[in-house]
Amino acid sequence: MGLTSAPSPANVHAAPATTIVPLPPARLLDTRTTGVTIDGAGLPHQPLGPQQTLDLQVLNRGGVPATGVDSVVLNVTETEPTASSFLTIWPAGSPMPTASNLNMLPGETRANLVIAKIGTGGAVSIYNLDGFTHVVVDVQGWIPSGSGYTGVLPARLLDTRNDGVTVDGQGLPHAPLGPGQTFELDILGRGGVPPTGVDSVVVNVTETEATASSFLTVWPAGAPRPLASNLNMVTGDTHPNSVIAKVGAGGRISIYNLTGFTQVVVDVQGWFADGGVHGIVPVRALDTREPMQAGCPGAAALPPTQKLDVKVTGIGGVPDTAVGSVALNITVTDPTAASFLTVWPKGTPRPLASNLNMVAGQSVPNLVIAQVGVDGYVSIYNNTGATHVVVDVMAWFDGAAAARTTPIGFAPSLFTPGHTTTDLSCRGRYLAQLEEFPPAAGLQPLTILDRSTGARDQVSLPGQWVSSALISSDGRYVAYQIGNSRDGIFLVDRATGIRTTIPIFRNHFALRSISDDGSTVLLSNGTNQEVAFLDDFGMYVWHRGDASLTKLPLIPGGPRVQVDGVLSADGRYAFYSEIATAGYLYDLLTGTFTSQSPYTTMSRDGRSLLKLPFGGVTNQTLVHNIISSVDTTYTASVSFALASYDATRLVALSTQPAGSPLTNDGIMSFYALQDSHVTLGYQIEQIDGFLYGLDDSGTAALIYGRQTLGGPVNTTLITEI
Repeated sequence: MGLTSAPSPANVHAAPATTIVPLPPARLLDTRTTGVTIDGAGLPHQPLGPQQTLDLQVLNRGGVPATGVDSVVLNVTETEPTASSFLTIWPAGSPMPTASNLNMLPGETRANLVIAKIGTGGAVSIYNLDGFTHVVVDVQGWIPSGSGYTGVLPARLLDTRNDGVTVDGQGLPHAPLGPGQTFELDILGRGGVPPTGVDSVVVNVTETEATASSFLTVWPAGAPRPLASNLNMVTGDTHPNSVIAKVGAGGRISIYNLTGFTQVVVDVQGWFADGGVHGIVPVRALDTREPMQAGCPGAAALPPTQKLDVKVTGIGGVPDTAVGSVALNITVTDPTAASFLTVWPKGTPRPLASNLNMVAGQSVPNLVIAQVGVDGYVSIYNNTGATHVVVDVMAWFDGAAAARTTPIGFAPSLFTPGHTTTDLSCRGRYLAQLEEFPPAAGLQPLTILDRSTGARDQVSLPGQWVSSALISSDGRYVAYQIGNSRDGIFLVDRATGIRTTIPIFRNHFALRSISDDGSTVLLSNGTNQEVAFLDDFGMYVWHRGDASLTKLPLIPGGPRVQVDGVLSADGRYAFYSEIATAGYLYDLLTGTFTSQSPYTTMSRDGRSLLKLPFGGVTNQTLVHNIISSVDTTYTASVSFALASYDATRLVALSTQPAGSPLTNDGIMSFYALQDSHVTLGYQIEQIDGFLYGLDDSGTAALIYGRQTLGGPVNTTLITEI
C-alpha cells in the first residue's frame, strides 16, 4: 500500500553546517481510525497488513525541508498487532534489505528510533511481516546532505543464531551471548561503512530467545564498560533498540550481556564521519531508582501526568555549551500502568508525540535524539501510572539549544472533600491524608494515597484518631501522632509493616521532620503557654537505632517561645529556631552546635540556610549557600515560605495589597531559580490560606484554604507543568 500525502506549506531551510537538525517532535503517520497528524496527511485509517509495504512521504512535512535532506530521525511505534511480526524501514525505491527495526508480539505496543535514509519521492518504506498492526511515526529531526552523516541501506553485521545470515558472511558465531560475556563486533569496512574516517555508527540491536531477564550494553571497544544499558530483556522476549555507538579500538564495538543466554542481531543503518558527531563512552544522566536524582533525595518514580527536567550537558564527555542535540538511551522500569513517555527541549511546549511505550511491570528502552533546551535540560513527561526512568547519554551534536518559548508554569488539582492532606512525598506521588473534620464516630484514620494507582493504604491502627502526619520523600516511612500527642507518636515502615512507638512525656510534643531513611525523627515540646515546664521546652531528636530521645541545646536566656525545625534528608543536621529569634544548627554526628543568626531554617540537603519571614511580618526571603557563600534574594514581599530540597525553588504566601476587599487572604506564589535568575512561576489566590508542604523537588506543593470568599475549605495540590 502506498501512502500519498498532500504537501504541506513549504519549509524554507538552508542546509546548516550542523550534523543533525532537531525538531519539536511531529506526527507524520497514524494508521488508527482516531489518528491525528501534524498536517492532516498520513491518515490511512487502517492497519498495515501481512507482507504489506507503506510508502510514507517525509520531505516537506513536520519541519523537514523539501530538499537537501539525507536522512530523517523517526520514532516508530507499533500498536494493536494481531500476530508476532517485525517492521523493516528503508529508503523508498530500493530493494527491501535483510534487516528489522521493530519486533512485536500480539496485543503489545512498542517503539523504536530509526534514522532512515530518504528514498524515491522523498519517502521511506515501511514493511510488516505478518498479521495486522497499526503504525505511528513521529519525526524528531533531519540530517542535511553532506553534513557528516551517511545513511545506508540497512545491512546485517551480526546474527548469533544457528541459521543467521549477514551481509558479508562475517559476524556469525552460531552461539548465543552468555552471562557476563562480551562480544567485539567488527564495524569498519562492512555494510556500507568505510574502513576509515568513521566516528560512530547507527545500529539497530535486537535480542531474541533470552533465557533470563538481562540487559545489553554497547560501547567503544577498548574502553572500560560504562554504567549504562541499551537494551533490556525478559525470558523468551524479542526486543530491538537503536544505538549510536562510537567506534573503538580495531574498528569495533563491544556488546556485553549481564546474565543468561541471548541471541543478538545487529543491523547497521548509517555512519557519522569524524567531526560529524561527538560519540562518547555512555554516561548516566538520571536514574530515579537511586538517591539524589531529579530533585528528589530518595528514589522516587515519575508520577502520572507529570514531567521532570534532566540535565544532559556538562556531564561525562558532553560540554556545557554549544550542544544542540543529544542522543539518549531512555529506559523505563517498574511502571505501574500502561503509559508512554514524551521527551522534548525544556522550556518549549510539550508536543503531540511519544518516544517510548510501556505496560505495567515491563522494562523498555528506546533511543531518543532530543534537542537540548533551557540550561542544558530536556523534559520527560509520563502519561499514566508511575514509572522509574533511566537516562544514558550516548552522543552529542553541535548546535544551539532551544530558547524558552513557554513560561514556567504550575497547575492546581483540587481534591474532593473528605480528606485533609497533611504531607506529600517527592513529586507528590504519595499523599498523607486524614479524614475531614469533624471525625466520624470519634475516629480520624490516616491513609496514604498513591496518586499513580489510586490505591489507598491505611497506616493508623483501628480506633486511632490521628491529628498530624509526615511522610518521607520516597513515601516509605510515615510518622504520625494521635489525639493530643500525649496519646502517642508512631513511626511506620510501609515496606515491612513495622510500627515503632516514639516515647513522649508531655502533651505538647509535635512532629517536625523525619529523615528519608526513617532513622531519625525531629520533635518539639512546649509552647509559650507552658511556663511551668520550661525545663522540658525545646527540640528533641529520636533515633530508631537505639530508641533514644535526646534534647538538643538552646542558647541560655532565650525567649522560650514555640520552636520549629527541620532535619536534613540524611538525618545528620538539625536546624531549629525559636519563633522570631535566631536559628540553631546542630550536627548530630559531631555534636557541634552553632547559632545561625539571622537565618530561620535550612534546606534539606544541609547546604543552604534560609531567612524566611514568620508571624505575618512581610519581608524578603534570603537564601544563603553555606558551601559557595552565594546569597539569593527572592524579592517578593511574603508572610511565609517553604523551600525545596536544594533551595532552588520556593513557594511563598504573599500578602494582599492594602485596600483589598478580602480579609485574611493571600496569594500563593511559586518561585524558581531557573535560567540563572529568580522567576515567578505560578500564583493562586487563597483565602485563609496555609502552606502545608513543598516537596523536595519544588514541583509539588500543598495549600489549604478557600479559593472564594465564603467558599469551602479545601486542600489543593499544585504541580509543575
